[in-house]
Amino acid sequence: MNETRDSLLLSKLQIPLPLSATVPRPGLIGWLNEGLSRKATLVTAPAGYGKTTLVSDWVRQLPIPAGWVTGLKLLSLSGACNQSSGVVELQRPRRGNG
Repeated sequence: MNETRDSLLLSKLQIPLPLSATVPRPGLIGWLNEGLSRKATLVTAPAGYGKTTLVSDWVRQLPIPAGWVTGLKLLSLSGACNQSSGVVELQRPRRGNG
């Protein structure tokens, strides 16, 4: 693979670096923590509302490993939306068989 393409791919698989100044959002972080008991949590808002910052801040404070993929395209049910999005995969501890 070429070095530029490798760098681009790597940047899409890493949790974004924290910004120097962010607004604390303990209520939203708490909401995301509540979502850990569910199979999936969807964070949606218009561009520029801080979704990536919120989720990356949240993932960094979790006590479980997480993976990050960004740059995916989501399609609405009508097919009219083609919005770039991110996906976070959390590694949850496996339960024993007894």
